Amino acid sequence: MRALLHAFALLAVGCGCYPEEATARDGGTDADAGGDSDSDSDTGSGTDTETDTQTVSDPSTDPVCDPTCVAAETCCGDAGWWGGPACVDTSTNRNACGACDVLCDAGLSCVDSACVCAQTECPAGCIDVSYDPMNCGACDNVCPEGAPLCRSGACLTCEDAGLTDCGGACVDLLADEDHCGECGAVCDGLACSGGQCIADGECDDACDRGLVCCVGAWNLFGDIEGPTCTDPDIDLYNCGACNVVCGGLEWCVSGVCTCLGIECGGACTDPSADPLNCGDCGIQCAPWEQCCLGECIDAAEVCAAE
Repeated sequence: MRALLHAFALLAVGCGCYPEEATARDGGTDADAGGDSDSDSDTGSGTDTETDTQTVSDPSTDPVCDPTCVAAETCCGDAGWWGGPACVDTSTNRNACGACDVLCDAGLSCVDSACVCAQTECPAGCIDVSYDPMNCGACDNVCPEGAPLCRSGACLTCEDAGLTDCGGACVDLLADEDHCGECGAVCDGLACSGGQCIADGECDDACDRGLVCCVGAWNLFGDIEGPTCTDPDIDLYNCGACNVVCGGLEWCVSGVCTCLGIECGGACTDPSADPLNCGDCGIQCAPWEQCCLGECIDAAEVCAAE
């Protein structure tokens, strides 16, 4: 029985040594002959090799994506919108363009695994010439002093843009904290909403960063709410500032009312249904015609778009 227990003990500690190797470790006469090699392997190079292998292949250092990426995607450590690992297409992803950790600069898009200008390449950089007063409509086209604003690639006066000239600056009297309601009316520590100086506390809750407190803001159902926090970058009824309402064919993009159709004579219109601009600006249908899908047809005909 004692011999059997001894055998189990040997198995438990994983001993698979040959007798002569055990003798060498015990300090026998063979230790000098073969012990150097065994000692290096067991306590020197063998241990180093094991440590190096663990460091290189340690899965905790590699990004982990869940679920597993498909064949066309790559798992990148910080490409997710939350800043963590994500499966991405490196041919189109701005956070991992062409490879992980290759981030495209502001204004650049990732196209075919390369960061390219998605707007207009100017000497000053990648520019949106639709709204840049230093490159309005084209590179280096600077808007003059009398028309300092750039909208849709054209230089406009303050009045043309629906703003007020206060000492040479185009301001929105409904939202400008230095010119609230009238030029020179400063809101001391308050917010300007609807041409009135109000405190953030007049909203139900203090507005988070990036939101503004607007008086009488419209909600998505078209109803007027009391003072409320809203995002002026996307709010159709408070686009860019409180009470700046976008038109029926406009969308609020980065705080600017942007035409979803085409602009004809300064007005945003739908060329697929506008009888005065049917298909393009200036193409008018006859009084007995209607504009259907951008073409003038007889008014008695049924328009396929209806």
